[in-house]
Amino acid sequence: MAHHDTFAKRSLEDTAEFARAVQKARELTSEDDTLIVVTADHAHVMSINGYPYRDQEITGLAQLADDNLPYTILSYANGPGYYSGYNRAEGRALLKEKLVADSDYQYPTLAPLDAETHGGDDVAVYASGPYAQYFSGNYEQSNIPAMMAKAAGIGPYA
Repeated sequence: MAHHDTFAKRSLEDTAEFARAVQKARELTSEDDTLIVVTADHAHVMSINGYPYRDQEITGLAQLADDNLPYTILSYANGPGYYSGYNRAEGRALLKEKLVADSDYQYPTLAPLDAETHGGDDVAVYASGPYAQYFSGNYEQSNIPAMMAKAAGIGPYA
């Protein structure tokens, strides 16, 4: 849910926590008899901008733009973060590393909305265990539950 508030740092923390949860599930089960499927139901409109250095913190600031002001490496196409990077009186805000280091910082957006929207990107599907071979490539979102039912031998696949 952090993406909807354009809390990019929190969204990355959520992703890391989710990875730990998947790892714990793998530790508690056997790949011989447990199918684990990991996917998302939609993408978001966050993007990685510019040319950050390899050792640069992804939640930090990129180089200077043409107006000699820094911009965030991460930003959103729309959402409530519009006014954290822009104001009508001064234009683009002078962003500081200390500001963007805060987990409550709302990353800048191009268009102001009450909440960030979903994106139209394909989402990845990862699987391990029995029938994991069913889950490779791109799928219509509604096919994934059907493939899980087939792997489990339930519903119309019983």
